Amino acid sequence: MSFIHEWFECPSVALSPDDGVCRTRVSRDEYSQIQQTAYVNETGAAHLELFLIGASPAVSILFCHALMVLLRWPSSLVLRFVLEFLAVVMPLLVLFCAPRLSVSVMCGQLGVVAIAVMTERRKASSGADGRIFRTSDFWSAETRPHCAEPKRPCYISDYRAVGAIGTNIAILAVDFFIYPRRLAKTENYGFSVMDGGVGFFTLAGGMVSKAARGSRAPTSLRVTAYSLWPLLLLGAIRLILVWGVDYHVPTSEYGVHWNFFFSIALVTLGSSLVVNRLFPAEWADAAGLIIAAVYELVLNCGVGGFILNAERTSFFSANREGILGSIGLLSLFLIGVGHGRILKPERAPPTRITLTKLLGWCVVTFLLVVYLDKRWGLMPSRRLSNLPFVLLCVSHHSWQLACCLAANLFIGSRQRIFILDGVQKNMLAIFLLANQLTGMVNVTMQTLLQPPATAFAILVLYCIVWSGVSYALACRHVALKFW
Repeated sequence: MSFIHEWFECPSVALSPDDGVCRTRVSRDEYSQIQQTAYVNETGAAHLELFLIGASPAVSILFCHALMVLLRWPSSLVLRFVLEFLAVVMPLLVLFCAPRLSVSVMCGQLGVVAIAVMTERRKASSGADGRIFRTSDFWSAETRPHCAEPKRPCYISDYRAVGAIGTNIAILAVDFFIYPRRLAKTENYGFSVMDGGVGFFTLAGGMVSKAARGSRAPTSLRVTAYSLWPLLLLGAIRLILVWGVDYHVPTSEYGVHWNFFFSIALVTLGSSLVVNRLFPAEWADAAGLIIAAVYELVLNCGVGGFILNAERTSFFSANREGILGSIGLLSLFLIGVGHGRILKPERAPPTRITLTKLLGWCVVTFLLVVYLDKRWGLMPSRRLSNLPFVLLCVSHHSWQLACCLAANLFIGSRQRIFILDGVQKNMLAIFLLANQLTGMVNVTMQTLLQPPATAFAILVLYCIVWSGVSYALACRHVALKFW
């Protein structure tokens, strides 16, 4: 009961200092002061919690298939959307907004999966065919899921989609106090869900890049530079909108004028210089690790102190986090290229052996992070994009890929989930839509003053909009391409 009561309580920052009345709007200066402290996360989240959240999307995919089995694959598109939304999007939203319920939610989902498996077994014993879940041969070395996606393994598509869904939820949820601060972007050191989101977009981009798909001919730098105009345009538009609506963005993220789109543009240009010029594409992951290690040495020679403590007196110093942090993101992108090449179906078919490799990468990189911390005192820092941050991103990236692969191996006959399909094929379009909706919400209300129940209702409506667009695009087989 206390948990329910908390959801209707007024945030402490919204209480009037004079009479204790809950306020939904304060002066612009007072709200700016609230924002200065509301987004600070000094420590990050516990590793166990982050790995639990990383496994949640794979459980949700199993849960979605279980619901469809129990409801006999409803033909109504509206009912199908409701089921997919409740099975795939809502559990992650609940995990972000009410982490104390995470174990209960996942246990409930797995309970429904167990019921669906038993239902299929009873049907099979009576002579019925068409089982979705595979139990007896899960650990067979040749077991692999069927997937309708011909270009890449379905577990990689699932990984990209669920990562984008988590990012879309977090970019608005962080503006409400219902979102735990430990899951927001860290200030200097530590690791959180939103820090992992930065690594996800970079690694996922590398995995599906031209170099990862097998292109050997280096692209002309002139062509590459020209192809960056959409990213630069998006970055400029975001900068103008953020300043125009006075949307609070901590300068410790990317700097005063910089943003993620500018960083990705630099990473794209840097990768075209490295891959097939300095290193062959087959050595992209090694190149990424070398760059991360050299950059760590540079950080320890004084550059790290400059990033954390210097005054913002010039364009470079004002945006040092974004400009210099792009080096760490470049190493992540190159590691993503290497993983994309290694996990190509013809080289690493989605079987038990590939699952073991992914879990091995997860464990080894995580142990390296622990060693660097215990032996040298090097902690992960998104602001620095240092070596421990890169390794921890790779560890969680490998863990989420392994979970998605395990889910697909268990399902066997992988059925289409339209929300995942729409997000995966229109990732940038849906991300931009989510950004626009986030801006609209922040313009119309002072989000940090809203009680948890109101915040959750707004987040549900927000998720319905962009996931509904994703669902409609997938149903119509539309893939929006900007360039």
